Amino acid sequence: MRTLVICIDRDNDIGTKAGIHGPIIGRRDNMDAATKLGLADPEDADVNTMFVAIGKYDDLIRNGIDAEVATISGDIKVGDRSDREIVRQLEEVIDEVRPDTAYLISDGAEDEYVFPLIASRLKVDHVRRVVVKQQQTVESFISIIFKAFRDEKWRKRILTPIGLILLLFGLLALIPIILSIMSEGWSPILGPSFAPALVALILGISVLLWAYPVSFSLKRGVRRLRDAYDDARSSVMSGDVSIFFGIVAWVLILLGIFYGVDAAFKASDLVQKFFFFLGGFIWLFIAGVYVFELGRIIAVVVKKREFPKSFWPVTIFFTVIFIFMLGILDTLSVVFGYIEPAEKVPGLLVTFALALSVLIIGTTSWRMMERRAPPEAEWRR
Repeated sequence: MRTLVICIDRDNDIGTKAGIHGPIIGRRDNMDAATKLGLADPEDADVNTMFVAIGKYDDLIRNGIDAEVATISGDIKVGDRSDREIVRQLEEVIDEVRPDTAYLISDGAEDEYVFPLIASRLKVDHVRRVVVKQQQTVESFISIIFKAFRDEKWRKRILTPIGLILLLFGLLALIPIILSIMSEGWSPILGPSFAPALVALILGISVLLWAYPVSFSLKRGVRRLRDAYDDARSSVMSGDVSIFFGIVAWVLILLGIFYGVDAAFKASDLVQKFFFFLGGFIWLFIAGVYVFELGRIIAVVVKKREFPKSFWPVTIFFTVIFIFMLGILDTLSVVFGYIEPAEKVPGLLVTFALALSVLIIGTTSWRMMERRAPPEAEWRR
C-alpha cells in the first residue's frame, strides 16, 4: 500500500513568487522548491506547509511505509480556474505515483475547499492544517494589514468593493447637483452636499486606481501618438480615404452629444432630459455612422476596384435600428405622458410598419443578391 503526502497551494504562490510550475513530485524537488519559495518570500505560509509535508513523508518512511510527497498548485485567480488546475495536476500525480491513500497537508481553510476534489479520487486518511505561530500584537496586526495591501491579489479583494461603493455614492450624489446646475446655474456648487459628493467620487477613483494601477509615462504616450500618426500617414499614402470619413464621423457624433446636452437643458425633469438628449443626439449619431460606413465602402472601391457586397446588409441593419429607436423614443414619450397618445399613435404604427418593411424587403433582396453575386473576399480587417 502506497501513501501520497499532498501539499496544496491553491493560489499558486509557488508559481508566482518562485517561478516553479506544479506538480512537484519527490522529496528533493519539494525541498528545493520550498527553499526557493522561502528565499523569495520568507513569510509565505506555503513554505511551512511544504516543510510539514516533507516532515510527514520522512516520518512515514522511518516507520517503514511506502510513501511519496507531492505539491500541487492552482492559479492566482482562486476559484473554478484554480480548482481545475489542481484536478489536472492531481490526476498527473496519481498516474505517476499510483497511491492507495493520501495525507492532505493544508495551510488554511481556503485550501481545504479542494478536499472533496481529492477525496473523490483518493482515500484520504488524514488532513492536517498548518498554522504559523506568531505573536498577536497590535504592531504585528498592522504589519499583516500592510503586507496584505502590498499583495496584488489581496489588494484587489479589499479595495475593489470599497472603491466601487465610494464611486457609486459620489456619482449618485453628484447627478442631482449637475441637473440643478443645468437648470439653475452654478449656485448649487455652494450647497452643503457638493463637497462630500466630490470627495467621495475622488476617493472612489483613487482607491480603484490603487487596486488596479494604470501605468502611464509621457514617453510611452508620445510613442503611441507617433505610431498612430505613422499608421494614418501610411493609410493615406496607400489610397485609403476612410480616415477622412472617420474624422468627419467622429465630429458628427461629438456634435450630436453637444446638441443632445443643449436640448436636455430645455427639459423640466430628469426623464424628459434623457428623452430630449437622445432625440437630439440620435440624428447626428446615425449620420456619423453612415459617413463612417461610406468611407469604408469608398476605400474598398478605390483599393480593390469592386463594390463591397457587405454595403447592403450594413445599410439595412443601421436603417432598421435607427427607425426602431425613433419609434421606441416616441413610445416612451407617450407612456410617460410627454406626448398625447392621439398625436403619436398613428405615427408610431407607421414607424414600426416601415421598420419591418425595410427589414423584410432588405433581407429578401440581400438573399437574392447573395445567391447571384460571386463570393467576396473579406474586407473589414
